[in-house]
Formats: sequence, structure tokens, C-alpha cells
Amino acid sequence: MCSNLEDDSNFEGDDFDENYDRVDDLINDLKQSTEDPTEIERFDRLFGDAMKPVYPGSSFTCLSATLKLYSLKAKNGWSDKSFTSLLELLGKILPDGNELPRRTYDAKKILCPMGVDYVKIHACRNDCSILFRKDYKDLDKCPKQPGNDIDVYLEPLIDDLKLLWDEGVEVLKRARFVCEEDTIYDRLVHGGKNVYLCNRRLLRRSHPYRKKMKPFNGKQELRNPPKILSGKEVYEKVKNIENNFGKPYKRTNNGTLYKKKSIFWDLPYWKHLSVRHCIDVMHVEKNVCDSIIGTLLNITGKTKDGLKARQDMVAQKIRPELAPQVRGSRTYLPPACFTLSRTEKRSVVNVYMG
Repeated sequence: MCSNLEDDSNFEGDDFDENYDRVDDLINDLKQSTEDPTEIERFDRLFGDAMKPVYPGSSFTCLSATLKLYSLKAKNGWSDKSFTSLLELLGKILPDGNELPRRTYDAKKILCPMGVDYVKIHACRNDCSILFRKDYKDLDKCPKQPGNDIDVYLEPLIDDLKLLWDEGVEVLKRARFVCEEDTIYDRLVHGGKNVYLCNRRLLRRSHPYRKKMKPFNGKQELRNPPKILSGKEVYEKVKNIENNFGKPYKRTNNGTLYKKKSIFWDLPYWKHLSVRHCIDVMHVEKNVCDSIIGTLLNITGKTKDGLKARQDMVAQKIRPELAPQVRGSRTYLPPACFTLSRTEKRSVVNVYMG
């Protein structure tokens, strides 16, 4: 499957619609720019598709029709399965003997010679995290290579990134906090999660939240912000870690907080980046929204204001007025400031339903 064709956004936009029928000129220009026999053969095959009409008398060629249809697929978010169904139907509607591809796979094969090459990499079906490439490319069975880890599957990406770096692709830098040992966290006894409750340290010294006590943990926050580690400082801590991949995972005592050395440190520029990790903003927003709505509507399994949360608040000595109250065989949770009545919940739902 063509790697670039997996991203249908490459086929969107008005510019594409206006220029798709001039691909024959583009192919000729590309053919004249190379002396590689393989490339010339590729362009000859592509040019043949570009000039061959979908059916006798049609103003669309096989290639231009495929490109136009794929543009519609991209704009409307059609799946490969639905696109195949459309191609099959169009093939029956058009005159007999038409050259329109019948499957998404066939359409991509027509488009692939346009420089959208791909390499298939097989993986072990037994989930032992081996990729049949490089030293293992000629094997037909798993040699039980250790490495049940995402780093194994990231190796092709790392190779591509190294290639891009060697060719001089500019890498942008942005700020990110890495505090490591200076990070303060608590383990929730009842919730079973690590929480970071000292984010007020990152505020300016004069921020009013630093002196507030009741809304937070009952204490003022007067400490300085934590020291931010650079990429070079982090690299010095992980460079000598020897990874132990495979199942079960065995953690070694390497004297740091890190359990392994990420494969991204093999990139020559990684330690020079100010930001080495990104979070998916869309999914963060979705998760936060789900949590807020689930808590406001008190949805079972979605609310963050349950018995365990209240018990952890007691342990943290936060908001004692919300502590659970045992009443006979039941436990009562006092309403919080955000607790909604049945009528208010209906109003919230009506707002979202329009």
C-alpha cells in the first residue's frame, strides 16, 4: 500500500482539482529530468495510463479519472471499502470494456508510479516484536529476537528521520518542562494513581494562587519553580542504559528514574532539542471534556467524583466538608459546589442536543 496515499489530504484542495488534468505535461517533464532506466520505464507506464481514455470517446483518461475520484474520496472521508464499492458500481455503469479500476488497491497502483513508492515490512505474527528487515529480511520464520517494545517498530521511522537529518531538513525547537528528580508527586492510596499537586510552583512569585490555602492542599506554595533539564542533561542520564526488551520485562537498577533508553536518542539531533515529546491536543481536549461532562452529570464509570476520590481527599486533608459519611449500610457523598440537580442535568443535556 502506498505510504503517501494513506494520507488522503494530499489529494484535497482547489489547486488539485484545477491541475489534475495536466498530469501528462508533468510526467513528460519528470521523464526528461532523469536518465535512470527504471524511472523512465515508470514514467512510460504512467504516461500510457494518462493518455488512455477510460472508454472510447471519453474526455477522461484512466489516470485523470482515478485522480479525480480519489480527490472526492479524500474530501468526503470515504473509507477504502466504500471507495471500492463506488468503483465497482461505476464500472458497471460505464460502457463495457472501460479502463476504470475496480478496487481501491488498483487505483493506488495506478497512482503509485507518481513517485509514491513504498516498502512492505513484515512483522512476526507471534508479537515478539521482530521486523523482517535488514539482517532479518530473508528469514521466513521468527528467530525469537528479544524486543517486545515499540522501539522495534519505530526503527524504520528512525532510519527515515536520520536520512532527513543528513539531507539538512530543518528541525524546529520549542520549550518543554523536564524536571525529573525535582518533580513532586503523591500516590493516591485509594485511586491508585500518581498525581502532581504542586503546579503552583510554576506560577510567578506574586501570583495570588500561591498564597491561597483552602482551594488547594491547605498550604501556601512558596517554593521556587523546579529546575528544567536540557536535552543534553537528560541524555547524560540515559546514554549508558542497556535496554532489556522482551517478555516479561526485567527492569535493571541503572541509578536513574528511567527504565530504558528510547530509540529516539539514536537520532543525532535528539539531545539538542528543547522539546522531545508531543501530546495529542485533540485527545487531551476530548478526555478533559469527557471527564467534565461525566462528573457534572454524575455518569457511572465516567465521573471523577466518586467514593475513592473522596477518600483520597480525606487522606490528603483537602475539603473535609466533602468527606464520605457512612450511614448504616450505605455511604453518603455530600454534594459538591458543582453537583447538579436532576432538572439542571436535563438542562445541560438539552443544551448539547440543541
